[in-house]
Amino acid sequence: MPFQAYIPRSQSTGRFYIDHTENLAKRIFEHNNSRTVSIKNRALWELVCSEPFETRAEAAPRDAIQSEGLLRLPYVVTDTP
Repeated sequence: MPFQAYIPRSQSTGRFYIDHTENLAKRIFEHNNSRTVSIKNRALWELVCSEPFETRAEAAPRDAIQSEGLLRLPYVVTDTP
């Protein structure tokens, strides 16, 4: 299964979170059920965008670059509250 760099947005705070995963559906479920310590209590999360990669080695640098604000995925939603 390919890896995905992804960006969900908290519906309660409007904040974004940037990460990568091998199972996107499972990861969004974990976010929405407060099973992710770093973003616990900020549910519900909606997926803004994702980008597939063949390997974790390709996906991880993409989310690191996103976190630093140096690069935007081409299809990021810009209508933030």
